[in-house]
Order: sequence, then structure tokens, then C-alpha cells
Amino acid sequence: QEARRANATADFMARGFEKANPSQSDGRPVLARDLLVEGEQRLYDSADFDPSTRASLGLAMARAYAGLGDHDAYLRLTEKAREAARASGVFKLQIEATHQYAAALVRKDRNLEALVIFQQQMALLELSDADTPLRARNLRAIAAVMVNLNRSAEGLEHIERAYQLLLRRTEPLDSELLSCVETYLWLLRANQRQTEALAITTPLY
Repeated sequence: QEARRANATADFMARGFEKANPSQSDGRPVLARDLLVEGEQRLYDSADFDPSTRASLGLAMARAYAGLGDHDAYLRLTEKAREAARASGVFKLQIEATHQYAAALVRKDRNLEALVIFQQQMALLELSDADTPLRARNLRAIAAVMVNLNRSAEGLEHIERAYQLLLRRTEPLDSELLSCVETYLWLLRANQRQTEALAITTPLY
């Protein structure tokens, strides 16, 4: 099964590169969006892909659409990837697909729906004793949605939890921790708690 998955993924990528070759497109320039549209059709029409491969490739294409600013496609692809991830039974893949789906909802200003999903995801992560970066990322996502909903005080509570998690489990200059600190300091200022900033930054040095 692993060999079949690897072969299917390699073939999928090779076909995409072939389409980008001008000799295969009558000399016409091939846009990234064209490749994504064709790739999506092939991914979901072909029987060559098992659920985990379909979910992984679908998420990669979803992120590409997000990079292009196509939030509708981002949402559509993450929803499909989430379904495939569930069928795969792979826990981390389900977590990633659900996270990306909720992030896509945020891009569409569907913050309340995203919040419910992130909160459900947090409960699942805590029950499963998932690794620290996954839990911290989810807490940061909840904090961001809270800010979008003008609930910055609640956002601050969640970013503080993320900070404490990362501070205990990562190196002082870890990129995840530093990014979390940046958001934490911003939320402290937004909640008129600037004097606490020094206590946040001191453990990093």
C-alpha cells in the first residue's frame, strides 16, 4: 500500500510538471490555476489514490489556492480533504485537514463556525495528549478568531495558554515560540496590559 501511495503521488506530480512544459501545451503559457483545476479533477476522478494520499495532495492544492487568494477554492478543497482524511483513519492527517478547513472558514469571514471547529479540535487534542506544537497552534488559531470577533480578552487567555505550553516544551529561540510571543505582546497591548510585556520577553534571553 505504501508503494502504491508513493507511485500515485509521484505520477500525480509528474503529470503536473508535464502540463507546465510549453511543448505539451502548444506553446501557450500554463497558469498555476490551470494546473490546480486539472489536478483537482484528476485527484478526485481517479481511483488510483487512497484516502490518505487524496487528503494530503488535496491539502497541498488547497494551500496553493489560498496563496493565490482564491478563498472559495481553498474552502472547497479543504472540505474535500477533511472528508478524505476521515476516511483514512490517520489521526494527524485528520487534525491537519480540520485545521485547514477551519482556517478556510476564517478566510470567508465565517468566524463563529471556525471557532466551534477549533474548540472541538482543542478538546480532541487534549484528550489524545497530542504533541505540544499541535495544541499550541490550535490555541493560537482560537485566539486569532477571538480577535476577529472583537473578543480580544478571551483571545489573550488562549494565546497565554499557547505561550505557557511552548515555553515549557521548546527551546527559548524556537520559531513557534517567538511567533507566539509576538501575538501575545500584541494582545497584551490591545488589552492595556503593557507592563506585563517585560515578564513575557525576559525568559527568552
